[in-house]
Amino acid sequence: MTRASVVGLREGDFLALDASAISDGSVDLRRAAGRVGDDGAQVSNGWRALTDVYQSPAAPGLVTAMEPVGQIASEMSGAMRSATIALDDYARAISSLQARHRSVAADAGVFSRAAAASPDWRIEPTLRAQQSSLQRSVATLESDFDDARQQCVAVLDGIVAPAVQTTGSFASQGQGPEGEGRPGDGWWDPRHLFTSSSLDAMSPAEVNAWWTGLSPAAQATYLTTSPQMIGGLDGLPAAVRDVANRSRLDRELARLTAERDAMGFFERNVSDRRRSDELNERIDAIASVRAVLDRGGRQLLHFDITGPEVLAAVAIGDVDKAKYVGILVGGLTTNVESGLAKMDSGAERLRDKSRSVGKAQASEVATVSWLAYAAPPEFLDAANPAFARAGEADLRSFTTGLSASNGHPPSEVTMTLGVHSYGTLVGTLATQTDDGQVDSIVAYGSPGIAKTLPDDVDRYWMRNDDDPIRAVVNSGWYKYQPHMADGWVELGTAAADPDGTRLTQGVGHDYLDKGTTTLHNLAAVVMGLPERTVLR
Repeated sequence: MTRASVVGLREGDFLALDASAISDGSVDLRRAAGRVGDDGAQVSNGWRALTDVYQSPAAPGLVTAMEPVGQIASEMSGAMRSATIALDDYARAISSLQARHRSVAADAGVFSRAAAASPDWRIEPTLRAQQSSLQRSVATLESDFDDARQQCVAVLDGIVAPAVQTTGSFASQGQGPEGEGRPGDGWWDPRHLFTSSSLDAMSPAEVNAWWTGLSPAAQATYLTTSPQMIGGLDGLPAAVRDVANRSRLDRELARLTAERDAMGFFERNVSDRRRSDELNERIDAIASVRAVLDRGGRQLLHFDITGPEVLAAVAIGDVDKAKYVGILVGGLTTNVESGLAKMDSGAERLRDKSRSVGKAQASEVATVSWLAYAAPPEFLDAANPAFARAGEADLRSFTTGLSASNGHPPSEVTMTLGVHSYGTLVGTLATQTDDGQVDSIVAYGSPGIAKTLPDDVDRYWMRNDDDPIRAVVNSGWYKYQPHMADGWVELGTAAADPDGTRLTQGVGHDYLDKGTTTLHNLAAVVMGLPERTVLR
């Protein structure tokens, strides 16, 4: 019995690569980039000096004709330097993978000897668990190698593809509508090439500017080779994120299903039950996402399967074209596998009611189910603000990204957070920064809030009379509650008859039921019509 037959460890792939040679090649390319840039500058400077020794009506024309040489050389030099950064990152990744492989190989050797000494090792819990752990380590090595290779390919293809489109030139300048010099088709700028780490450091507005500056060929390359990175970047167009995230669903489902099916009965139910349950939860989460997308008219704005919980955000309508955007944030125990379908149904009812209240076209209103943070899984966890603090930055980045990608000026877009239960703490923490993206926040079924909010954020709250969350409020778990003195407006939840429309009373911990006063109130705020709300 060999190590390969036990844990799937094999030779080849990244083991056959020479990280030192890749690094040395990068050094040589960096030197060449410097020479290209210097030579181009020298040519341009030499031609500019022509007018000092050659007086002729044709002299300025000759200088102008040769001016692009320096520019093209500078851009080629920049392209070469961008390639060296990608190659350096790739070389470091290969070195790390090879070191990790040696460690896994050593552990596999120890395991193989133990398995060889035990004829019944396949039913021995400890050895089966070790085998599963080693198999996951091998799979992670292969996955990380694919990611490193795709990242390098994305950068290099982003250089080469646009260059080919320009029929051999790295610079193809066009004229904008106002006559200003601007990139033409196939134009390439080395500043537009970034790795995932550098993109993560950008603001959503900077990410949006980076993407719109790429050529169509470079955009297509990133979508094909790095869908996980593209799908998770706040600030990119919603349609782009939707395509990137959808492209990963089948692949992730197949990978998780294969891992689960490879587990034996004893492993699934005894020795590695925790991993088996985790795989089933992730498979169910992907199935939930696909079922919601199959309802039609949805955009998958976020899909993350890398952490302990599967995270997602699904929009109804086009958030980049809508003038009224309502974002729902779930609370305690809300997760993708069991909560997305219900939350999406509520978002659909909210969108329909918002259109009715505001007499708006379908294209003007979009709602989002945002389950992109790990909500508290148990009731007692609701007293822990750590879950909210972990999600606030992501929610703030998400709303800022929607503002950056929306086709309307920010002053023409009304963005509202509808935050439920524990989600009220997430939402109020996220809006403490006065960035001007969120216009209003509606807290319903709230156990408590963050202390302060910017003055330019309108704030409303609702709490049904029979909502069990009142027991949590009375217990004093949360120090801060909505108060009129802090600018909070309490909205009604009882049956009402505004404008001749009969509304029913909100019940329990649900606030988005059809025909209720609570749904009407949230819709009115989404549409920027607080005068249409029913007050307490």
